[in-house]
Amino acid sequence: MNEIKVSVIMSVFNTKIEYLSLAINSILNQSFKDFEFIIVDDYSTNGASDLIEQYRKLDNRIVAIKNDKNLGLTKSLNKCLLICKGKYVARMDSDDYSLPNRLEKQVKYLDRHENVVVVGSNGYTGIKKCRSITYWTKNDRYTKISMLFRNSGVSHPTAMFRRVVFSDAIYYDERIKKSQDFELWSRMCKMGKIKVLDDFLLIYRIHPEQISTGSNSEQCSFARQIVKRQINHYFDLPEEDLDTISRLFYDHDNVVNPSIIQRIFSNLIAQNNEKCVFDKNDFACFLGEMTFELKLKHSRKFILPVLRLKSFYLYLSFFVFPRLKYDYKSFVFKLFHSKETRGVFFEK
Repeated sequence: MNEIKVSVIMSVFNTKIEYLSLAINSILNQSFKDFEFIIVDDYSTNGASDLIEQYRKLDNRIVAIKNDKNLGLTKSLNKCLLICKGKYVARMDSDDYSLPNRLEKQVKYLDRHENVVVVGSNGYTGIKKCRSITYWTKNDRYTKISMLFRNSGVSHPTAMFRRVVFSDAIYYDERIKKSQDFELWSRMCKMGKIKVLDDFLLIYRIHPEQISTGSNSEQCSFARQIVKRQINHYFDLPEEDLDTISRLFYDHDNVVNPSIIQRIFSNLIAQNNEKCVFDKNDFACFLGEMTFELKLKHSRKFILPVLRLKSFYLYLSFFVFPRLKYDYKSFVFKLFHSKETRGVFFEK
């Protein structure tokens, strides 16, 4: 029997039937056909299980699993991974819509780039029918560094990753009930590169019932755990400093004194210079960018310039150079990394 190329995995819990039907159809109608579609019904009570069974009878590529109690997303996805046969695993959310060429493009990319372990894409959103993009890291050199502080890998529902890396099968950490993707990418970025394609391959539905909007505080709490674990793996920081770092992007009400950030970042740079965990210049530049970003975030007098800068960035991205593969955000921040302006970040 030939190996299946892709296993698409999806967990369903009381997803609106209309959304679920569109999500399933978007996978079944892919231009790439060599896949199995594993769908876990996580104890839905709205008839989702019946709809999944109808599709299973129509298409033998569907493998249906029904939980006898609600297990949550992490455990449900691991049930899929335990039985999947594909060389690659594609994530799918039950309320999103994959464009017809999604699997084809991602498979081709992974086939051609053996050093890439995870590939994602850009996505449209349903907000006022406008195209929108969430910024994910485009600088391969910065990915591992960025993942220390926040989830900058790939958007979870757009992800396709290698099922087996270094002879070990990949699973989600079941201790992490939210931000599962952040934890997984933080491990996988140590095994190879993470890539976000420029293509828009997913329509991401935003609505009040979705998991990410319904449990934001819990999600931030788990994300903070991951940040602490990541930094603690490489560096030696006091618990108070670890707590401060974990709140930078996951506590919106928290305003940190810039001098404290400067002290902690200087300590991290000094340790990295000694241990050579990351490239010294990349690490220092990245923390410089973060310092500048945080100063903008917490300083009211910078609000208008930031809005203008963001508008200019979006204008260039969408209208002037829509297909030019260049990271304008990194370019803008690099302007602040000349010798003359380095003092902005680490004043003596």
